[in-house]
Amino acid sequence: MDTRSDQFSRFFDELSKETPRGCVIVGAAYLDALIGQVLELYLLENNDAKNDLIHSKNTSAPLGSFGSRLTMSYAIGLIDKDDLDILRTIKKIRNKFAHDLDISFDSQSIDSLCDTLKLRATEVKYSNDNPEKREIYQMVVSYFFGRFTQQLYSIKEYGLTASYVSVLRKSAS
Repeated sequence: MDTRSDQFSRFFDELSKETPRGCVIVGAAYLDALIGQVLELYLLENNDAKNDLIHSKNTSAPLGSFGSRLTMSYAIGLIDKDDLDILRTIKKIRNKFAHDLDISFDSQSIDSLCDTLKLRATEVKYSNDNPEKREIYQMVVSYFFGRFTQQLYSIKEYGLTASYVSVLRKSAS
C-alpha cells in the first residue's frame, strides 16, 4: 500500500508528464474527487442521503460538481475562505483549459489567474522566486492534493465526522 508520501510523489509525477491541458484538467479532477471523498466520509452516517448528495446518477446531484463541493467544504469548515478562493481559481483555470482549445499558460487570462494563485497560496514552496505559470499551478494543486489526502487519512484514522467535530467545538468553548 502506498504511503501518503508515495501518493503525493506519484501525483506530482503524473502532472509533470501531462501536456499543459492535461496537467490542468487532471489536477483539478483529482482535487474534485478528493474533496468528494472527504465530504462523503465527513458527513454523518446516512448513506442514502450521501448518495443523493454526492453520487447520484442524476447529474444535478447537489454535491456533484467541483464548485458545489468547494462551497460545502467551506460551509462546514473543512477549508477556510483563503482556501476557497484559491480552489475557485483552480476551477476557473480548469474551465478555461477545458473549453478553449487555444488557451495556454501564456494566455493573458491564465497568466493573471496563476499570478493570483501565487499570491494567495503563500504556503507553497516554488523552485525559484520567479516560477513558470505551469509550475505555480502544479505546485498549488499538489499542495491541496497533499492536504486533502491528509484530511482523508485523519477522518479515516480518527473517525472525526461532522457529529464529533461539533461536540469537540462545543466542549472547547
